[in-house]
Amino acid sequence: MDTIPAKEIDWYVGKTGYRIVDLRSAADFSKGHIRGAVNVPEETLNFLPEEYGNETLILYCERGARSISVARDLEKKGWRTKTVIGGINAYRGVNLVK
Repeated sequence: MDTIPAKEIDWYVGKTGYRIVDLRSAADFSKGHIRGAVNVPEETLNFLPEEYGNETLILYCERGARSISVARDLEKKGWRTKTVIGGINAYRGVNLVK
């Protein structure tokens, strides 16, 4: 499992081959998220669209712990992942949507 610092997430916004995935609840997502992210709360991960399998998933949550756990589980199933260290709480980039 790869990790990236929160300050590097801007590099992945809009890049082909990557999908930014917000693991928080829909309510938290609506309060603020990374531009271009899709909201896939942890409890719905079994329903990831097949086309995401062609991409590396950039996972983030509130503080980073949940995304690490989710990444481990997804990688066991064959998904490619990177997690954001510190989650959205650590993010201070220009792509924050509020």
